[in-house]
Amino acid sequence: MDIPTLQAFLATHIGTLHTFLDYEASIDDDRLDDTLKAWFGGTRWHHSGHRFAHLGIDGRGGEFAVWIRPGAEAPHPVVVLGGEGGRGVLVASPAAWAQVLAHAVHIDDYADPAKMTANGSYALSDDAGECEREDAEEAVAKYRAAVTAELGPIPAFDTLTAGLDALNVEFGAFVDAHNEYL
Repeated sequence: MDIPTLQAFLATHIGTLHTFLDYEASIDDDRLDDTLKAWFGGTRWHHSGHRFAHLGIDGRGGEFAVWIRPGAEAPHPVVVLGGEGGRGVLVASPAAWAQVLAHAVHIDDYADPAKMTANGSYALSDDAGECEREDAEEAVAKYRAAVTAELGPIPAFDTLTAGLDALNVEFGAFVDAHNEYL
């Protein structure tokens, strides 16, 4: 799944996703650019050749994007620049992002690198109201069916999030090297 296809897929399922996740699919490059300026203290990072394609936001101001590194072949990893300061590579490809969301993830962006937990969605927890939980369960089932129709069977959460250590080190080094505040 390439980036435009993922963006269109997420836009098609925005309401379904928002029913069970604290995530809103978005392709707002101006918003992402403002976030990148805030994270890096300006625009110096633009000269590095790195690019980002916006995928969405969460309720704490975290931004999700595909990180396109100069010279790196597709598929490109999906990263978070958290509203609480955490950052990290969440999955290795756009297709994996569509699939991992079907696991009703919770993203801890206080951590560095950021971490995800499967089935961590508040809307599916015992703390959610019965109606909210039922709506969320229906939305998860609907989204999982759409992902399966588009990409085939959904891999296990651990499979989708495995092998990201080197990418997280590389992303952390990129952020640190281009942060004008450091």
